[in-house]
Amino acid sequence: MPKPSIKNSVHVILGSSAAGSLRQAWGRDLIILRDPLSPGPCSVNPARHRQLREAYLRGYLDGPAGTKRRARATDERSLSQAVLSAPDLVAALGAFTATKPVLLWTAASWSDRLSFWWMLDAVSRSRLELERFWVAEPTLPGQDKEEVEIPVIKLGQYPPASMRDGVARLYRLGTELLRSGTALWRAFAGRSAIAFDEIRRQGRIQFVNLPELADGYGCLVPQVTGRRPVQLMLSEFDQALFDALRQDVWLRPVDLLKRIPRPVDYFDYYGDLLLPRRLWEWGQHSRRRPAVLTKFESRRVNSFTASAFRLTPRGVGLREKGLQSPGEAPPMYIGGCRLYGSNPTWVRRSRGKQWWIQRLGD
Repeated sequence: MPKPSIKNSVHVILGSSAAGSLRQAWGRDLIILRDPLSPGPCSVNPARHRQLREAYLRGYLDGPAGTKRRARATDERSLSQAVLSAPDLVAALGAFTATKPVLLWTAASWSDRLSFWWMLDAVSRSRLELERFWVAEPTLPGQDKEEVEIPVIKLGQYPPASMRDGVARLYRLGTELLRSGTALWRAFAGRSAIAFDEIRRQGRIQFVNLPELADGYGCLVPQVTGRRPVQLMLSEFDQALFDALRQDVWLRPVDLLKRIPRPVDYFDYYGDLLLPRRLWEWGQHSRRRPAVLTKFESRRVNSFTASAFRLTPRGVGLREKGLQSPGEAPPMYIGGCRLYGSNPTWVRRSRGKQWWIQRLGD
């Protein structure tokens, strides 16, 4: 079978921006994935996965900025119709001619790779012919695929010319790549953070720079220092938030952008809306002994300006001395794992630039 063209193929791609570039490059039949899959809960079970992701994404509609009734109805309808599970993707593909080739788009960024692994798991669960599927992995002008540095920009920032280049460089989806990507997704969506971390550190020949690519995975995991006794600390991301917050001044999320180290790096991994959402979670976590106080702003434009936050003395203690127990922090999820949970408590330990995941107490 000859390589398909950009016009006669079905394209599966993450994000509206990437889809826009693809349309400008003459891509016509698109299935747009709108869920970045990280952070928030995931599951190996497709039905359960859809329930978890829909509930998590709905949380962004309930933020402090509020959503107008008409806009919220539209957002709710879009969310209910979104492609969030393997059966959803198979059903979306079923709307096209069965012989039409399918191009799965990916790039060497955390969100694009994670989405690609999810695609491969969906394909492996389907009864669709493997020969229909091709992989499109574009490069930027003047960039060699083997010389990509981490982190790199997402597909949504690629120009239309790069999208056409991606089609020119198409390669078939083979069984080895399918197995490798499926294994990565199921490890990520599984219940053991150690299982995914071990694959991350070992690397995969099919995915260049996997250890560096997935470095952001560890930024959300609470940290430990010392040996005996072990001290439980905030995650790198939460620590950055607490280091930027003050006890004597109310600060909005937009104000924190200039005070947080590497904000763009975090956004590359998790998107920008995690910052106000995580502050909101801290503000709502403990009414009796809050670490973060919340104040609504009168001029609400979006979630970055709707609320202001400041640390309490307890919050200062968490920032400086760490946690006595995981439950002092609001829970969050990455993949199939609950962070700041108990039984188990997943923690990150570092030595120089190297880090790994273990259970608290190991």
